[in-house]
Amino acid sequence: NEYKSYLSVMSVASIRKEATVSEQEKAVEYLTSHKIGETLQLSINKLYLAQPPSVYGFLCDYLEAFSEKPTINLVSGFVVLSQHSSTERIRIKVTCNVRNHTEEGEQVTVGYNSSDEPMSLDDLKAVNDALIGLCVFEQEAIDTQLEKLEGVPRCMKLAVSMAVFKTATRLLNMTLVDRLRTLLEKESISSPLPSVSIFKNGKAHQGKVNIGEVVIVGSPQRGYSKNMENLRAIFNKVEENIGKKAGPQKSSSGCYVFAADRLEAMLDVIKESAHELELIPEQDFSFLIDIRANNFYTEVLPGTGSAKKQGSGKKKGATPKGKRMSTVSCTAITYGRGLSRSMQWH
Repeated sequence: NEYKSYLSVMSVASIRKEATVSEQEKAVEYLTSHKIGETLQLSINKLYLAQPPSVYGFLCDYLEAFSEKPTINLVSGFVVLSQHSSTERIRIKVTCNVRNHTEEGEQVTVGYNSSDEPMSLDDLKAVNDALIGLCVFEQEAIDTQLEKLEGVPRCMKLAVSMAVFKTATRLLNMTLVDRLRTLLEKESISSPLPSVSIFKNGKAHQGKVNIGEVVIVGSPQRGYSKNMENLRAIFNKVEENIGKKAGPQKSSSGCYVFAADRLEAMLDVIKESAHELELIPEQDFSFLIDIRANNFYTEVLPGTGSAKKQGSGKKKGATPKGKRMSTVSCTAITYGRGLSRSMQWH
């Protein structure tokens, strides 16, 4: 019995030893296959040469280059409610696999009431089938896959592409402009001119030209930073001048509600503020004016100045198909053109 017990103990010890050897071999094989030793040795050499103040920060940044690239895990979306009942929006969100964990990416909201192609969340199934597993940094490959999809509205394709672009930009710790420059392989690119809303008209008059909003826009001759500096200075000066007169109140969007019958009243305040700052319209900034109509018509009656309202009256001398317009809009366009010709800057 003692002999059998001895053999039994020896067998258990032998099995444990074999298991230990097997685990060691697996560990060596795993570390070797991923070149862990070489990579860590190289990182230590780089660390010693650089001698950065943040040792582990340096190692994190260095080893990041050896990690697997982030891949798309899911493209999801949900309907966004609006205070305007006629407006429908879908928000697209990208989720990625980043360094062995799931991370939420950026979001893009797109409206689909303005498109002839209505969007549906069901369209995202085809999008996911095409994009899941792709590297989020491969923008061109992703856009190619999106273009191949049939039955998916173009506005949704663009929204998904933008969400991926913004997500990749954040993961790369880049600005949107730098990321765009990299994709286009250009040293410099032009960016849209910045704009700032100053006034929003609080009055609406039936049958009159209504000014929806007055916006100032930067100059193409100025850089982005300089434009933002000028626009911010004008906005602050307008705020200062209005405060002296205890006039308009701010709207929820940040611009001032200015209940004026004439556009010139709003422009005069901006011109005065710009003059105090020694900023010149057309050189340092321009105006963007949103002129709104309040009555829309389906057909304009040529030569009479009248029109058939939507859903009312009989057709008399209607304009050909495709020539539909609003009489108030026509008035607005005429007014705007006349204003631009007659406006004198001093």
